[in-house]
Amino acid sequence: MVSACVAPLQGIMDADPVRGFPPRTALLALGPPVTTFRRTVALACAAGLGLLPAAPAFAHDSSHAALKAVAPPIPSVTSANVKQLAGLPETAAISMEFALTGPFAYVSSTDTISVLDLTDPRDPQLRGILVNALFENEAMTYGERVINGVLTRFVIAAIDLVQAAPTDPTHVNVDSGPEVVIVDVTDPDAPFIRSRTPQQPAAGAATTSTHTVQCVDQANCEYAYTAGTRSAFSILDLRDL
Repeated sequence: MVSACVAPLQGIMDADPVRGFPPRTALLALGPPVTTFRRTVALACAAGLGLLPAAPAFAHDSSHAALKAVAPPIPSVTSANVKQLAGLPETAAISMEFALTGPFAYVSSTDTISVLDLTDPRDPQLRGILVNALFENEAMTYGERVINGVLTRFVIAAIDLVQAAPTDPTHVNVDSGPEVVIVDVTDPDAPFIRSRTPQQPAAGAATTSTHTVQCVDQANCEYAYTAGTRSAFSILDLRDL
């Protein structure tokens, strides 16, 4: 089981901003309206994932041809020696991470975690999708290590406000505090939630901000650390995934 402990943070202050919203301290000061906002967002996400009765939900079409057909032009400003080769549409991408080994990249959106195959960077392929309502993982991290002789690849999705996935309906985080989800991407066509840290106040729960998270050593990721809050950050023990 993945667990967390708290370590002191010397000389670093983390205001923990949430994209488009005031710092966490301001959110806490706002009181009930923020809780209502969080629950509204979470319920909307859950409805969109089919966890609640709702209007027909948006469905990702994993067909590469269909994605390319609907992909809009992407405006960009680059230097003379940089050229865009290709692209794939995403609903609301927030963070992206490249695999340390293998031609893969992983995109965390507000509604999915996607696996991209970049074997041919001029023709990127969408391989696998995990439907996963998540806000907000500002810097999803990648880790890998050999487990029982097999190279295991995973990404760490940190829960800032809300998280829900139809494949794991018994674990829905709605204003339940910071939490970290381990998504196994060893099979690029079938990413799945492998484990998660406990929720507060259980032992092993993260107790500081999980706005961002990072492996200490991506090539042999046994520990990771969170953004932290004020004078401390959480250290995640990933030795038992």
